[in-house]
Parts: sequence; structure tokens; C-alpha cells
Amino acid sequence: MTVLITGGAGYIGSHMVYALLDAGEHAVVVDNLSTGFDWDIPKGVPLVISDSGDQSHIAALIAEHAIDAIIHFAASLIVPDSLRDLLRYYRNNTVNSRALIETARCWDRSFGACNSALRPMAARGKRRPAAPPPLADDLFCRNRWKSTPGARRSC
Repeated sequence: MTVLITGGAGYIGSHMVYALLDAGEHAVVVDNLSTGFDWDIPKGVPLVISDSGDQSHIAALIAEHAIDAIIHFAASLIVPDSLRDLLRYYRNNTVNSRALIETARCWDRSFGACNSALRPMAARGKRRPAAPPPLADDLFCRNRWKSTPGARRSC
């Protein structure tokens, strides 16, 4: 399975990339590097510098890399900054997330947006220090993800 990780160059997203590799899966990272670092991406994992809300670019990546599922970690979360620049946070956390979900839905892909997916990693002690505590238990996380083979487009 190939998983697109948005925000995969950040602390939480990079943990997910390592967890996927440890599980024998493939990962593709999309990150605008506003708070993430390219050196935190394992060698051999494609890093695409882009915004998660760029629908045409995300759709092209889904087709190019035969993406089966998308896990979204590209949220802005620094509270003092969010109070100073509310519209930038709204754009990234709401508008870009909605665009990403719409793209995933159009391509009939599984989608998840959460940090609680990292819970098992701390216990395994693989490659990285213990994962941070879960920050959210999103609705998407409560659903089991099922990958859909092929690049079937539904809208």
C-alpha cells in the first residue's frame, strides 16, 4: 500500500512515515516545510514541497504514485500564532483540509486526519524516540481505513 502523508516532514507526520516503513508500506510526503524539515524524511521516500490544499497537485500525485490512502498531518497548531494570524490558520486548517478531503473523495481514496494513529509506535521503540501523546481523537480516526485499488475517479 502507498500512503500520502501531508505534513510528513513535521514531528508527528515524520513519525507516521517511519511507522509505515517499519510496517513494510510505502510513503509519499507532501509538506510546504513551513515548520517541517526535509532532513527528517527517510532516504528513498519522495518529498513533494506543496500545500495540502493544492487539489490539482494532490490529484496528480495520487495518479503518479498510485496512492491508496491519505493521512493528513498538515495542520497549523501554534496557538499564539493562530491568534495573531487567524485567517492564515483558517486557510490551512479548514480550507486546505476541506480541499484535501474533496480530492481524496473524488479519487475514492481512504482518508484519515489524526494524531492518535501514533499510539502503538511508542511501545515498539522503533527508530525514533517515543511518539508524542495523541492530540486528537478525530472522527476520521474512529473509522477503519480501507484502501481502494486502482485510480477510479468518482467526481
